[in-house]
Amino acid sequence: MKTRLLYTLNLFACTGIGACNGMNMNRMDNKKPVKQEIKKEPGESSKSGKVSSERQIRVNVVGQINNKIKIELGYEFPDGYKSFLLEYDPSRLESLGLGYPFRIFSFETPQSEEMIQPVAQREVDRYMDMYCSFPRSSDAIEQVNVPLCIAAHSEAHNYKDGDEDEAMVYYYIDLQPTQHKERPLKIYRVLRNNTVESIRTSNMVDFIEYCKRENKGIKESEEDMVRRKKK
Repeated sequence: MKTRLLYTLNLFACTGIGACNGMNMNRMDNKKPVKQEIKKEPGESSKSGKVSSERQIRVNVVGQINNKIKIELGYEFPDGYKSFLLEYDPSRLESLGLGYPFRIFSFETPQSEEMIQPVAQREVDRYMDMYCSFPRSSDAIEQVNVPLCIAAHSEAHNYKDGDEDEAMVYYYIDLQPTQHKERPLKIYRVLRNNTVESIRTSNMVDFIEYCKRENKGIKESEEDMVRRKKK
């Protein structure tokens, strides 16, 4: 099962799941906070010109993604989310233990300026796939106006009769918050039954810590399921 779940996460993170065309992992219906700074890596100011160039490329990618999303959805990324995308690539997230089964979406810095546009478009395609996948129930729409998916994790369930299934849990921010205007990075999750609920984080720093705790719990649960099977 772990192999299948890992494949699902990798496929979803790289290409999106084509939700606007009817594919849906969970059978979804189509339809001023206290500021915490994202910390930069130590010694960044003293790095070489090459790293400065890579940094500018990353800035340009984030700018393109933000502009394309504004064209598609009418709203820009919150500043806190832009900062997250600038500072955290997949390698840095993996160093924190986030990659499987819990993945916060980000992108590797392109190696050349020519790759900026393709990378930006790939990310926008994923955002739009998941925008179309957000539940359209009245409860969901009342909570989140313009959903933007920023993370997901696999979830396995073992029933009493011995049967198993798997699903994905998705995490969204609202690009046009109404219920939590004072917390523009309020984060919501969509559970396997399409229930939408808020989680107690309002910035990306806290969300990363939340994901680390959840990731640890999921792994422990998977290990427990494996042990029970062996008995």
